[in-house]
Amino acid sequence: ANQNRRDAAIQECRTASTGGGSVVQAGDTVPCDSLGRMHPDACDMHKFLQDEFGGFFLTAGGQRNEPSSNHHNGQAIDYMMAPLNKVPSAEMRRSGDTIVNFVIANSEELNISGILWNERKWAAGNDPIGEWNEENTRYAGGRGSNTQNHVDHVHISVGPDPFK
Repeated sequence: ANQNRRDAAIQECRTASTGGGSVVQAGDTVPCDSLGRMHPDACDMHKFLQDEFGGFFLTAGGQRNEPSSNHHNGQAIDYMMAPLNKVPSAEMRRSGDTIVNFVIANSEELNISGILWNERKWAAGNDPIGEWNEENTRYAGGRGSNTQNHVDHVHISVGPDPFK
């Protein structure tokens, strides 16, 4: 019974994400090798999202020297939905929601470990598969700026390491 409910939730989320969810073409697609030394799962996810949604982001950032984050080992990508430390337009906010709903629905196939977006977080294995909302995600704001609170960008972590 639980598996049937989970399968129904995944199908509902996929339908909502791909059928009714469109995204703004905000920028150019970028090759994964331009994001630094990325984990193969991160590159696979990045290519998959660009194949599905094109240049839905303004810019993207990948591997960087940040030991407290999955960016450090190339297992996270930030997709900027607004200029640094700004608030996305209503269109870009809807685009970000469409992307995170799609990623959650495909989290097993993409080896997603977690998502941070708009002061909320979702972690595979801890949070339910379903639409991005307060019921299925947890508060992750209060960190300071719009960038620290992930208001201006979608952060997606992949791979074998724990989500951080």
